[in-house]
Amino acid sequence: MGLQIPVKVPEGCLLLQAGCQLEHLTGGYIRAGYHEVCVSERTLEAARAARANGGSSWRVSSTMFVHCCSDSVLEPLSGLQAHWRADAVNKYPAIKAGTQVPNIFHFLHLFVAAALQLCING
Repeated sequence: MGLQIPVKVPEGCLLLQAGCQLEHLTGGYIRAGYHEVCVSERTLEAARAARANGGSSWRVSSTMFVHCCSDSVLEPLSGLQAHWRADAVNKYPAIKAGTQVPNIFHFLHLFVAAALQLCING
């Protein structure tokens, strides 16, 4: 899926991840990200240090999804046209948000099903 980059969120800050609707609205200028949690040596060291000091080694994560209203039309915003991808008009056609979301879920289902088949069949 691309390059994995370790992320360290500064104390008192939040990590926000762009989704498919923001990518669509920006004509691909802001790309939807993938989320994966990996345990690194730094993670293990932090957990050991927390336990040694009587603290918790739990990872706390909150998820919040924000979607445009279902009847809103998603299309690249003209004010960002200078930043659009070259193929933005074709890649991000006008579509109602209520149609775009199920399309993404359908794609993800197909992607997961294909990955499972690879795992099962080798």
